[in-house]
Amino acid sequence: MHVLGDYVRWDAEASALGAEKLGRMNKMDKSEFSSMVKNMVAKNMAFNLMSFLLPDVERSGVKRIVDGQFPARFKVDVPVVLLGGPVRALTQELASVIDADIIVPDYAEVGNAAGALFGKGIKRIEFIIRMISVAEPDAGFYAFSPLGRGEFRTYGEAVNSSKELGKKMVTEYMGDCGVSKENLEVEVTHMSYSPEGWKYDPLETKLIVVGVGYPKDLRVRLH
Repeated sequence: MHVLGDYVRWDAEASALGAEKLGRMNKMDKSEFSSMVKNMVAKNMAFNLMSFLLPDVERSGVKRIVDGQFPARFKVDVPVVLLGGPVRALTQELASVIDADIIVPDYAEVGNAAGALFGKGIKRIEFIIRMISVAEPDAGFYAFSPLGRGEFRTYGEAVNSSKELGKKMVTEYMGDCGVSKENLEVEVTHMSYSPEGWKYDPLETKLIVVGVGYPKDLRVRLH
């Protein structure tokens, strides 16, 4: 959008250089490439919107209509409100894909920033616990985390250690973001996989630790 002159804030030099190089790879000049990307972004917005509004309709069918494969387009009977950086520059492209009352409110450019400031924060950490040897089920377990691989003698040790590490990582991350422990909720879920008829500890377990942090004032309102 910098290249096309639709968005003039901040430095456009990096955008122009990137569009020029990527355009050359696609046998386009930087303006042609930027126009193509802008159109793709608008169609992707329309596709996600219509997939949300039509949950029982095949996504492949929605995509074909959005991509213009039929002489028809979607009509939306509710207003479509755009938020975020350069959304004003996308209204025309979006209107060519869907028939809707498209609204860009005042201060739309900082709408997402305000949501990030006052909304809840989420941190998700995933662990994989895997048996070291299928041929020797008692050989122990590997636990894979964002910090690397750990080795444990029993399945229980691997699960408990992963849970504690996940909670610690989530708490530290949220603390760095200014969320206190009192305003943090941590949930641990896991799914295990084993062959049919397997009589030992699970062959593989995916363990997910999710922390949801609330700004102090927001949590008071929610409770």
